[in-house]
Amino acid sequence: MASLKAVEAWSDRSIQFLAQWIVAHPWRSMLMSLVIVLGFSVGSGSFIYSLDHRAFFGAENPQLKAFEKLQEDYSKTDAVVIALAPTTGSVFTPEFLGILKNLTEASWKIPYSQRVESLTNFQHVTVEGDDISTQDLVVSPQSLTATEIATIKQAALNEPFLIDSLVNPEGNVAGVRITLNMPAKDPLVEIPLVVNAIRDMAYAVEKAHPEIKVHLVGQTIANKAYPEESQADFTRVWPWFLLTMMMMLVYLYRSVSAMFVTLTACILAVMAGVGLVGFFKLTINDGVIVSPIMILSMAFADGIHLVVNWIQAIHAGKDKRAAMVESLSANIGAMTVTTLMTAVGFLTLHFNDSPPFQAIGYIVAAGVMFALLLTFFFTAPLLILLPVNPPKKISPLMREDSPLVRRFADFVIGNHKVIMVIMAVFAISLMAFIPKNQVNDDIVKYYTPDTTFRKDMEFVNAHLTGIGELNYSLPAGGADNIADPAYLQKVEAYSQWLKQQPNVTQVNSIVDIVKRVNQVMHNNDPAFYRIPDNRAEIAQYLLQYELSLPFGMDLNYLILFDRSESRVRVSVGTSSGQKIIAVDNAAQAWLVANTPEAMHVRGSSLSLMFANIGERSINSMFGGMLGSLVAESLFVMLAFGAFRLGLASFIGNLVPIGMAFGAWAIINGNIDVGLTVVLGISFSVVVDDTIHFISKYERARKLGNSAEDAIRYAFTHVGFALLATTLVLGLGYAWLANSAIQITVNTAIVTTMTIALALLVDLFLLPALFLLLDKRKMTA
Repeated sequence: MASLKAVEAWSDRSIQFLAQWIVAHPWRSMLMSLVIVLGFSVGSGSFIYSLDHRAFFGAENPQLKAFEKLQEDYSKTDAVVIALAPTTGSVFTPEFLGILKNLTEASWKIPYSQRVESLTNFQHVTVEGDDISTQDLVVSPQSLTATEIATIKQAALNEPFLIDSLVNPEGNVAGVRITLNMPAKDPLVEIPLVVNAIRDMAYAVEKAHPEIKVHLVGQTIANKAYPEESQADFTRVWPWFLLTMMMMLVYLYRSVSAMFVTLTACILAVMAGVGLVGFFKLTINDGVIVSPIMILSMAFADGIHLVVNWIQAIHAGKDKRAAMVESLSANIGAMTVTTLMTAVGFLTLHFNDSPPFQAIGYIVAAGVMFALLLTFFFTAPLLILLPVNPPKKISPLMREDSPLVRRFADFVIGNHKVIMVIMAVFAISLMAFIPKNQVNDDIVKYYTPDTTFRKDMEFVNAHLTGIGELNYSLPAGGADNIADPAYLQKVEAYSQWLKQQPNVTQVNSIVDIVKRVNQVMHNNDPAFYRIPDNRAEIAQYLLQYELSLPFGMDLNYLILFDRSESRVRVSVGTSSGQKIIAVDNAAQAWLVANTPEAMHVRGSSLSLMFANIGERSINSMFGGMLGSLVAESLFVMLAFGAFRLGLASFIGNLVPIGMAFGAWAIINGNIDVGLTVVLGISFSVVVDDTIHFISKYERARKLGNSAEDAIRYAFTHVGFALLATTLVLGLGYAWLANSAIQITVNTAIVTTMTIALALLVDLFLLPALFLLLDKRKMTA
């Protein structure tokens, strides 16, 4: 115990010395901090910015590896679907088919287009003698007769490769699929080049034919839409976020100059934090845009505590310099602890499976450390150097002798047992809903309902084809073995089973082609729409069919180059990650139960990649956050020498986060990868509030005060600062709900709830816990 007291005495002397040195050497302090900040900020231009969807996934991500192998083995699967919906009702008219054919032909001119498919250029199989030939299903649309239109319609609506893919069963929506083969050497150039060309083509169709509505979907379109919507937030959201915080600070400080000093330090912290991490040349995308906002919010919290205590000390009778020494002395310890814990909290994003979110963790952790440095060595000295005096009138709640605050403290102390019961019931009731949350990354719901991209995705998903996809590359047991009837029968059984599964809209495989060719070769007799029994016959059919195909329409997207494997492509009529994973799990289970071990393969697709990323990230993040909470609580135990304070800290930190996620289960219930960031933000906010309250409480206890008087002291010395940080951060984050990025909106909602609940816990539950747990007899 004696050694602990010696450490505490040394710590107090060190803090007092640092506070006095800063106030005695303001110019030196500011110069030192500015040199450090400007030196690190140089690195901000070293990040590698990417539009590629792969930037969301780490190199070791198993779904990414499977997808990249699929693209190596088969033709590229990056595709854009242009869906056309005529208001006249039917796509089977000479006029519409002419428009569709022209659009199909024009799509070949899109940069990096590798394959273009629609019902007009679908290769319809015919037989001339013993030879197979193919031709476009629609050749001269303008001259089609009613009989020919009926024949085309019947063929299209009965073709497995077209129905629920490039034309819907109702025949009122049709599409063009453009498969892209971008070199991926410079996505910043390649993606806009492709998307802008497709948009121009779609706009031209709508302008020339107002009766046709065009919808664009596909990952390449998403790669352009996501940064566009994110960057639009720079005018739609972020200025209002910052303006709200500035106005709240002016109102709370009653000082414009104090607000600008705080704001300047926050901006410098952002520059330094971003710059430091930039030196490591990390690959980022627009998801990282939120990092500066997080740094600003955490830096504002530091500034608020310093400025509020400074103004309080001045109104208690001290001059500007003596008041700053007192404010620094009261806050250096608590700020250092909260900053270290905040940095640890955001560094838990290292456990996130997505590199951009890892980068967010690194940037914010660095930024809050610089915010601490700047609060001490820039904000404090600049406030005492400015000729402007602190406000003469302050909020009654800010005064250290505020009767209102004291009455509130007395109310909490006098009713702490009742408050404990009410808060416990309230907290447990909300936290009971946590299990109803479901990890469910839905790429469509990354965007708000009114965004064009989401509207297009939902339209296509509802009226044309499943926008999700799964692929299974099934080994045949050796080169050229895909012609083995036994193998094809297993593929057919698998395909038929898949077609019966919930959310599956279409299944394609080489079997569909083999059966169609076999039927054509037997005078279109429906009885021959089956797999031939003869391997040589199958091989001959496939060879003849491939030789008849025009350029760009080969079978490389379904057959491995050595014919040792073939691909089953599954369209899924949902964007829900949970449902896509369920389809994949069931599909893998069927293979295990019904095929040889060699055919027990995993699914692969972009849809599956995004479906799994949330679950992988959330699971790792929860573990990291709990570890951080335990570490913070242990630190409190060691720093203050009281196990009970550490326990109270753990409860006070965990409960607001748990309550917020319980409330989220009631409001929404879907947890996506974006909400993993909320864990870092929430941890930081609640730790900041809790540590500052505990530090003021413990300071009073060390002076010999009872637990009741220590709570009164804490309320009068930190209560207003807690209220101020809650209002500033809460109202600021509430503005983010105006974003067009749904994951940002979700983050705003959960973070705002957490901030409000953290204040509630600190004002009611934490004091009640102290009165219940802290039975120490203290002497001054």
